[in-house]
Amino acid sequence: MQSMTSDKGVVGTWIYKASGAPYEYAKGEIIIKKDKGIYSAEIKFEYESIEMDEITVEKNTVVLKFDIEETPIKIILKMEGDSMTGISETPDGELELTGKRK
Repeated sequence: MQSMTSDKGVVGTWIYKASGAPYEYAKGEIIIKKDKGIYSAEIKFEYESIEMDEITVEKNTVVLKFDIEETPIKIILKMEGDSMTGISETPDGELELTGKRK
């Protein structure tokens, strides 16, 4: 029962903003799902949607890995209730992310 409580903490649709990111990636939705014990996630930008190559969930921390235009991106998020904070690691440096549950 306890794992269901922590799962609910990360599973869902999260609206995010990334300060300093290129315009087309500066805001969107991160959708985290769990089906039969397996997590999956996608990120929706204004003009496209990308499935995550890798997702790791540990309690209320989520790590997402994917590529945008052949550039590797790693996002580390911490969910607290209906709020989210984190960083996006890119070859050009780190960007701060904030968001909330939709």
